[in-house]
Amino acid sequence: AAAPEETAAPSEASSTKLDWKAQKEEQARLRKKENELKKEYLRSYTPAVSAARRIEEEIEQLRADKMAPALVMDDMPHAHDQKDLSDYAAKLDELERKLIKARYERIDLYADIFADIERLEDETEKAVLTYRYLRRQSWEEVCVKLGYQWAQVHRIHARALKHFNPTGGYYEILIKKMKDDTQ
Repeated sequence: AAAPEETAAPSEASSTKLDWKAQKEEQARLRKKENELKKEYLRSYTPAVSAARRIEEEIEQLRADKMAPALVMDDMPHAHDQKDLSDYAAKLDELERKLIKARYERIDLYADIFADIERLEDETEKAVLTYRYLRRQSWEEVCVKLGYQWAQVHRIHARALKHFNPTGGYYEILIKKMKDDTQ
């Protein structure tokens, strides 16, 4: 009668071991997903900078086109249309408004990310995240700046992500999007 109980115990132990292993794997998967979300939030500053830069370039191109219009070499007199100037002014005004809006969005995003990074306790972790995501430096530049080897900088980065608790509005949007995608 004692033999069935003894055989039940090892299978129960292996079942518990499998449950524990599955839990660990699930925790690791969730940590990885959370870190990817944090990195996406930190990287979100780069497209904001690029968007503002593209608008600035479009404004420069528009001004250059107006300053040096294409010459028509057909020996015919051409009247300068007042509508051209008002269209130019309207387009320029529209682009300048877009630029101002893009700059404010970039500044707000920078402020959110910077404040989130500044809440970290470790100064080296702050430096790694700031250099990598806000100053948009390569890993090599971060290593040189901090005087650490590549592997050490990546360990610091991993630790910084673990301690990083973003609260910015864009991060909340990313979390909501992630939850919507999983449902």
